[in-house]
Amino acid sequence: MNDPTLVTLTIDQIVERKALNRVLAPIVLEARRINMFEGQIDQLLCVTWRVRTQQRNRLIDAFQRAKRAEIEADLDALVAEVTDDLTEDLGHAPSQDEIDKAVEAKIQSLIADAQKDYEKGDLGEDLDAALAPLLRFDLRPKELTELQKLGIVTLDSKEIIVRHNKNGIVTPYYRDHPDANPKDNLLSLPHYSFPYVPPPPP
Repeated sequence: MNDPTLVTLTIDQIVERKALNRVLAPIVLEARRINMFEGQIDQLLCVTWRVRTQQRNRLIDAFQRAKRAEIEADLDALVAEVTDDLTEDLGHAPSQDEIDKAVEAKIQSLIADAQKDYEKGDLGEDLDAALAPLLRFDLRPKELTELQKLGIVTLDSKEIIVRHNKNGIVTPYYRDHPDANPKDNLLSLPHYSFPYVPPPPP
């Protein structure tokens, strides 16, 4: 697969092209790691939602193919089970076409059930490992909020809050949306040392 052609643009050029619908913006980012300094988040290491979705879909596709291969390794037993069930339900011996369709439906059901368990369990760690070599985009929260205000990027599920300090300094920061999953809160994310050195692909 060929690497994409990368073009460097200034902020002004991006804003200009955005107004002309010549760039896709805002780009949705997901924070994956944080760098701390003096008890505060100093850097956010992000990935685009598109890359995250692509990697997640790749892992699920690989899981489905592996699960199908595992099931089909003992296909004779599954065919016999399905044939017995069909015979009982129909009251007569099923046709080969009926058996084939029922077997495929059973395989898909088994894969779907296994996939639900995978998504609740190991998928999170597998996705972290898949994304780790691809993380390239790190900025300070202030820099990120400035880009978000221009409509260039947006940090998924995070709200910009502007704090007006007593000394007159205005400080923007990100606030997590309350939800049932504390693992996606910024302070709960894994830490990294700046500059980030990505591991080799798994």
